[in-house]
Order: sequence, then C-alpha cells, then structure tokens
Amino acid sequence: MKTIKFFMFLSTLFLSFVLFSCSQDEEVYSCNQEVNDWVKQHKSYIQSLNRSQWHELNISVAKPSYSAFTPSQKIAFWKDKFDEVKTLDWSKMELDHIQMAEDYIMQNTHYFRDEKLSEEEYDEIETFCAKWIRTGERDFAWSKKTAFGIIGTGFKMIDKEGNIFIPHNVDEKLSSPVMRTAREVDCNCNIGSVLTCLGDPFGFCEKSKLGCSVTSLSCGVLWIHPCNGTCGGV
Repeated sequence: MKTIKFFMFLSTLFLSFVLFSCSQDEEVYSCNQEVNDWVKQHKSYIQSLNRSQWHELNISVAKPSYSAFTPSQKIAFWKDKFDEVKTLDWSKMELDHIQMAEDYIMQNTHYFRDEKLSEEEYDEIETFCAKWIRTGERDFAWSKKTAFGIIGTGFKMIDKEGNIFIPHNVDEKLSSPVMRTAREVDCNCNIGSVLTCLGDPFGFCEKSKLGCSVTSLSCGVLWIHPCNGTCGGV
C-alpha cells in the first residue's frame, strides 16, 4: 500500500511538472504542440464521438482525443468496452469476474470526472484492480495480457489471450498532414499503476531513457492516470 502511495506521489509530481513545462494553456492533451492544437481545434467534434467512431481516429491523436472526452463520454466508452469484451468465449465464472469489475467501475463513475483524483481515490482503484487481477490469474490462469486487454486499454480486445486490434484506417475529417511531421514523443504509460503496459514482454512502466513528454489522463487502468513514463523505459 505504501508503495502505491509513493508512486502516486511521483505521478502527482510528474503531472505538476507537465502543467508547467508542457504548456501554460489549461487545455493540454499532448506535449506535441501540433497534436495538442489539432485536438483543441476538433474538440467539439471529438466530444460528439462514441467509441466506435473514436476507433476511426488517426492513431497519433486517438489517446489525446480520449483525454478531451467529457466524463459522461468516458463512462459510456468503458461501458461499451465491457459489453464488447463480454461477447468473447468466456466461462460463466469468468464472465462473473468481468462483471464484478464493470459493476465496481459503474458504481464509482466519479473516477472519470475532469479533476485529478485524490491519492486516496488512486489507492482505492489500484487496490481493487490488483486484487481483481490476482484472482483472474489464480482462478482462471489469466495472463497479465488478458487483464490488460480488459481494463488496461480502450482498444478492442479480439480474443481471451488479450490480443488487441488497433485500427489504422483514418477518418478524413479528422486527419491532418501535421501528424506525419510530429517529432516529440508523448509518454505512453503510468509509473506506479498496477496495469499499464501491454503484457510481460514490454516490462514495467519506467522513466524513459530517451525522454518523453508527460501527458494528461489517458494511461494506467481505465486510462485514468497521467502518462509519465514508457514501457520498459525505452
């Protein structure tokens, strides 16, 4: 528990740093200025998207766009994700376990509010998810990759092994040539979250050896944590 709180403290420091160093603008969706400007310009349209439409976005702007979602959008987004996951070939006991996670999340929708969560709230959801993951591993022989596919990413989980489909088709209305010239790299995981990197091959979320730009709340379990590191520290 102390370890989780320590990492949450680090996350708070990282997020404070990005709000100062990344931009003086209150609306920070990416530390890549081109991507950030693009999301802000399309914010009204982005906030009208459902999850299926979000899947059509250019991969360069998908997670920054998610950061611009309203709280109600994020709740509907994860409800849709759970509905999709439950269509896979699970046993009844596995489905009950998945339903337990969904019920917990839908009973705690305040996690998706615009304001940063308190340390206590971070601790609550991380503790719940850690226990939920361990039960899946013990009772159903789930891998971390399977758990990640369910609660660690908003992209489509295509099988029980946790493989993820990330579409590459681009909605022309939401495409932009600046995406091809982007140079800065955003961080892609949360240091301290119990589930933030895709499976064991990518290791833990660590401070990037090459450097990455800290971004807003779209990493860790349910994408509620700030992105402040890279998987394996690469």
